[in-house]
Amino acid sequence: MNFTAPTFYFDYESDEIKDFVKEFRSDTISKKEKAKRLYLKVRDSYRYDPYSLSFLKEHYRASYLVTQKKGHCYDYSTKKNQTTLLLLLKPSIQI
Repeated sequence: MNFTAPTFYFDYESDEIKDFVKEFRSDTISKKEKAKRLYLKVRDSYRYDPYSLSFLKEHYRASYLVTQKKGHCYDYSTKKNQTTLLLLLKPSIQI
């Protein structure tokens, strides 16, 4: 079983994900630095909004989450959780 294969939510082969991580695809940046910069990009570019709660499953896809600038605490914690983030984006930048 391949636990990192793309799925409905884990859609790291999407254009949105590729666009989000394009600056980290360089071989001149170490894997550690890629992970650090990627984490900081997500942490610093997402704002908590208690009034934007969604129950649509499409709104919890990685490709949707990386296009958003704000979200409810569930969205916020899902996107900002370092483990989830790295699992979602790791295959896209080879870290």
